Amino acid sequence: MNTKLKYVKGLMVFFFLSGSTALAQYNYYWVSFKDKPLDANSILKPELFLSSKSIERRAFQHIQVSMSDVPLNKNYLQQLSTLKGIQILQFSKWLNGVVLKITDTLQTSLLLHSIASIRFVKSVETIKPKHSKTFNTGAQSPDYAASRAQIQQMGVHCLHEHNFKGQQITIAVMDVGFIGVNQSAVFDSLMHSSRFKGGYNFVTGDHDVFKGGSHGTMVLSCLAANIPGKVIGAAPQANYWLFNTENGASETLLEEFNWIRAAEYADSVGVDIITTSLGYTEFDNPQQNHNYASLNGKTAPMSIAATMAARKGILVINAAGNEGNGPWKYISVPADADSILAVGAVDTTGRVASFSGYGPTADGRIKPDVSACGWGTWICDGASNCFYGNGTSFAAPLIAGAAACYWQQHKTLSNIEILNRIKSKSSFAQKPNNRIGWGVPNLCMPLTDLDFTLAWIKELKGVRIRLSETYYSELHLKIYNTQGQLVYVSALPISQWVHDMVLPLASGVYIFEIQSNRGVRTKKVIIP
Repeated sequence: MNTKLKYVKGLMVFFFLSGSTALAQYNYYWVSFKDKPLDANSILKPELFLSSKSIERRAFQHIQVSMSDVPLNKNYLQQLSTLKGIQILQFSKWLNGVVLKITDTLQTSLLLHSIASIRFVKSVETIKPKHSKTFNTGAQSPDYAASRAQIQQMGVHCLHEHNFKGQQITIAVMDVGFIGVNQSAVFDSLMHSSRFKGGYNFVTGDHDVFKGGSHGTMVLSCLAANIPGKVIGAAPQANYWLFNTENGASETLLEEFNWIRAAEYADSVGVDIITTSLGYTEFDNPQQNHNYASLNGKTAPMSIAATMAARKGILVINAAGNEGNGPWKYISVPADADSILAVGAVDTTGRVASFSGYGPTADGRIKPDVSACGWGTWICDGASNCFYGNGTSFAAPLIAGAAACYWQQHKTLSNIEILNRIKSKSSFAQKPNNRIGWGVPNLCMPLTDLDFTLAWIKELKGVRIRLSETYYSELHLKIYNTQGQLVYVSALPISQWVHDMVLPLASGVYIFEIQSNRGVRTKKVIIP
């Protein structure tokens, strides 16, 4: 049995490779197709290949079903599968192609020639072995209820106080493995409910996601942990899908295509948010590296697919990477993708972690987009042990959980509107930079940040109060006349945008004051 030693800053992890599955035995190739002829699963029948939730998400955000949603042509797949000596490992409808493994290595040249000569094949590209880094998980001594600082830093505690805990939002977590999630008390409330929607292991080709490694377990604890008095995740009541895409025992570009397939699967089952704490840069063959010039969001397959997922209405979140104080120093793939949130690491005081990868992208865009606690993050493992860890791996799921709670509160917004809201409510929104992005979001905003309008409605014979967004605590209305006398008091219902009120007031100018436990806002209206 061969032993491979992999170092992850602060931890030393052993992985074992049996001789029968060593990666060097096989050649892997990406085969892209020229087109996608329509068959029975045509674009006119999206219900055949997308769930109702996925279709509803597109309709709500005015996103049309396109050819990229249509599955690969069955005849193409069947023709490839008839070739002896190959195996189809993964496929992508978004990128319109498949990953092949050539098992008969003695016939590699002949098989490649046969594949390239097929009329529907556009190109055949080699997938080289690669060195990928699962992000830093260094640990310290535990501290009871220490998750509060990282939650409070983003203002998510305010959302939790008013029962916005991610309900009805579905999050997909993609990682190396989730050992112990099905046995740990930290995840009892998730696993013993209908909120765990399932998962798939794209590395081993089965439904057992509770293997492969514990990095995903610790990432998930930032989101779904729920032991009051010990640890609370950022979105403890959200729905979850778990996907293994990273192979901890061997590092190949195949893992990028595993992620792409998982993203397509997540889209088809109606996931709202994808969060990933993995990144890719270096290859054994330097000519195959994702070099800095390729960090434009349009070169690496995984980055292209991440942007595609965003175009399908999914909020995509990815760790920026931990190479900030290393030779590479930049973000990694797919954090360079456009229309996603790449997340950097800070401590709970807002200091930037030196290891946090940074931008700009090759085409000049600021990266990371936002930051969260990834330096001294309270995390838990599959044995219900909780401790401090470091890495953008843990900052990313915190942002994903915050986004889930905020999206639950603002259900009418699209994924891009949520993304822009989060950036606009961050600490460096006025002066974003390539170390911290737009900064750390604060989603606990006072009433003065909300705003409202007043209008006399003739048909109603009353005043219409229209809030700029729904509010999650009881609002108190006070009305004053121009002499400063209080003439009317009432409470406004929670989570209601528009309030039509027929008021016992004489003609004149009145001042409307709306107050919550965190702020006051006043405006004038003329009653004829």
